[in-house]
Amino acid sequence: MSKHSKNLLKYNPVDDKASALKMKGDLDKDGKLSGYEAKRQAAIDKNS
Repeated sequence: MSKHSKNLLKYNPVDDKASALKMKGDLDKDGKLSGYEAKRQAAIDKNS
């Protein structure tokens, strides 16, 4: 696990661990995707 992933897990509640790792398109890490972030997340998912 990368250092960044460990930091995400450390600062997000237990219930949100999986979603925090899946939502790489969420640039401001607020748990919500803006229009741009949603398109970015779709591209990430497509290429993963």
